[in-house]
Amino acid sequence: MERETITERAIRSIKSQRGGRQLIALRAGVDVADVDKLTDERDERVVDAILSLTGNGGKIRAVDTSVKKFIEKIIRAAAWDKRMYGIYGRTGVGKTFAVNSVIEQIEEPIAFVRVNETNKQAKARLLDDIHSSLYRRIKKSAPPSYVTGHTMFQRMMNLVDTQRAVIILDEAQRLSEGSFELLRDVYDMTQVSIVLIGSIVFEGRIGTNKIDDEIFGQSLRRMDSRYELPHATPNDVILFLGAYGIEIDKPEAKQIAKRIGEFGDIDTLARAMRIISGSVEGGELSWRKVGSGQIIEAIERVRTITKVKDNDDDASNKS
Repeated sequence: MERETITERAIRSIKSQRGGRQLIALRAGVDVADVDKLTDERDERVVDAILSLTGNGGKIRAVDTSVKKFIEKIIRAAAWDKRMYGIYGRTGVGKTFAVNSVIEQIEEPIAFVRVNETNKQAKARLLDDIHSSLYRRIKKSAPPSYVTGHTMFQRMMNLVDTQRAVIILDEAQRLSEGSFELLRDVYDMTQVSIVLIGSIVFEGRIGTNKIDDEIFGQSLRRMDSRYELPHATPNDVILFLGAYGIEIDKPEAKQIAKRIGEFGDIDTLARAMRIISGSVEGGELSWRKVGSGQIIEAIERVRTITKVKDNDDDASNKS
């Protein structure tokens, strides 16, 4: 009798659990109905998900999955049960756009805070930003002014002591070591879930090589999974352009996704839309009349402008 491999043992273990296939589908970003077939084929996404779920490692790369739909699944999972997730991807892939698109559709209180130059080193300021965002979602009003002798950490604990909520931090690669410790304490002492979203640089801070690190290792061991979002997909293009009232078919979306995937993703598409808007002389632009050909032409203009700027910067640095 052949010895059972780690992967085979992990598959048997997770499938024997109630709701195991649903968990695999969530982690891998696939349909539940396809889980068995993809498992038999040893699909990389599904195998990574199974290894992650059974504590055997496994980074999940959300290829061919809409960034918006994937992030929505993660946020809903975090709202449903206490979790900590790490998500990272190239700048411009559409992570921030996706979060902004879905948080208003979720009933549970959500704090969405961008890590910036003001709060990235100051733990008190970061906590204040998180508290203010959550307070507005829970209480439907502005937070009260600071009360002497009642620290911000205490106010935060009182707000979410028994209240399930989700804290989403964008640009998480900017977080200081002290901020990671702070978030770990908030996570351990409350019912909140935490979703950390960052650029590809963030992978280096939460990679498995950090598991023994005194600061990052403790946060890493609390993370259910780490997800990589490599590129915007045709579905992301359709959703993004739909916000402008522009309807395109799947083949056109695939063509646009390929162009922007080679250069800046959703960020490039957003800049292309600004070029189209700025080209209108008088009157108001009717977005419904904008076609894929016009969008692709604007994308090429963005690429050309960026390349010229990069060349000018290189020349300036050499002089």
